[in-house]
Amino acid sequence: MKKLTSVLLSLVMLMSVLCVPAMAAEQTDCVQTAVNVDLEAGTIAFSFTANETTTNGRIVIEYDDTLMHVEETNVAGTIADAVQSDNKLTLSYATATADALSAGTTVATVLFTLTGESGFCHLRATLLEFNAQERLNTVLSSHKFNFSDSLGDVNGDGKTSSRDVIIVLQAIASKLTGELLYAADIDHDGKVTTRDAISILKSIAAQSPAI
Repeated sequence: MKKLTSVLLSLVMLMSVLCVPAMAAEQTDCVQTAVNVDLEAGTIAFSFTANETTTNGRIVIEYDDTLMHVEETNVAGTIADAVQSDNKLTLSYATATADALSAGTTVATVLFTLTGESGFCHLRATLLEFNAQERLNTVLSSHKFNFSDSLGDVNGDGKTSSRDVIIVLQAIASKLTGELLYAADIDHDGKVTTRDAISILKSIAAQSPAI
């Protein structure tokens, strides 16, 4: 096992030199999105920050309500609203011109809690309006998360093994699509890198009996 782990670690380091990270989150100029995942606590937090001065806006987050629950919302502005319907959460804010939100201001935050069993959950945030200008289908963020009971169980076979490391390496080399690509993002930072492969190797080493 130690020899296999050593070989895989060498492959990981080689891939870090040869490959470019995948799955970078999409961004738009006027609003920036940050996502913080804490699967140990069972939470996923969204934060939306204005990149320019704004007086009003509307953001829609699509999610699976069989797996997730909206725990808390916080929307800035004189008039603020958060409406849930059909697996969607619509965040709306507006201010008087004199009370405009300056660049760098957090316009909204959302905290989700995971309520379903282990599996994949998909979160997509879309900007519908910003300063009265409709920007339909402007995707701020689109993520899939794999919250497995076993850390690093990318292929969902109930255990963490060298097969999971290989899948991560394939994802780094852009030779993987679909749910496995998202499952390979072990640290949930929105991209697949050698850090994800190293996380699995550490998990495998922790499971190995001492000699």
